Amino acid sequence: MQSQTSFSQEFMCQFIDGATAWLSLDLINSCIVDYYPHYQDGKVCISLDIARSGHLFAMAILEKNKEEIQLLDLQTSENIEFEQQHFLVEKVFSRYPNACLILDKTGMGEPEYEFYSKKYGEDRVEGFVFTNASKHNIASELKASFQQKSIKISKIYNENDFLLNDLHSISSVITKSKVVKLEGNYKNSHGDIFWSLAMGNHVLSGEIEKFEYETVDKGVDVTQIPC
Repeated sequence: MQSQTSFSQEFMCQFIDGATAWLSLDLINSCIVDYYPHYQDGKVCISLDIARSGHLFAMAILEKNKEEIQLLDLQTSENIEFEQQHFLVEKVFSRYPNACLILDKTGMGEPEYEFYSKKYGEDRVEGFVFTNASKHNIASELKASFQQKSIKISKIYNENDFLLNDLHSISSVITKSKVVKLEGNYKNSHGDIFWSLAMGNHVLSGEIEKFEYETVDKGVDVTQIPC
């Protein structure tokens, strides 16, 4: 069966520039798997790209088990009220009580960050501010995860190639002021699934046992340092 992407390129003249796309179609497809995701008692991160209108609300639930990150669940919606967004997040927390949460803190995300921090605790909630530099940072980390095949996405979340096209829509754009920016646009999404995955991957791929890298002052008994 011919994919929507192939049809669009061959018959609708909607060509995708592989040179500017941040994630190639082949790279994305290499991490899409046939099996259904199931929880493996690993570290869970809920990642929210918040939107009220104009963009797509995207919530990715990711789990890290050993050196692999899998997409446990993906929920998207258009024009969803904040109260309903809170309800969806609460349902995920009830299923994974030890999960952490990262969300877009930019603009209208600030009061949402405050809401979630008060409800679930500041130690479990991280607010991410989107800037050109921070977007390049987490986009590079996500690309590295795809290249290393350390992220797995079940094909059940790619109905009609929507997820694939959303991820592939992010590309490098040079503005009039000669600034390189990452932007995406597919249907009613501005690459919102991409950024949700990128934030969650940023949290889980960045988990390092800090004690392995901490320096110890002379005279300190290292046997007393808790691991």
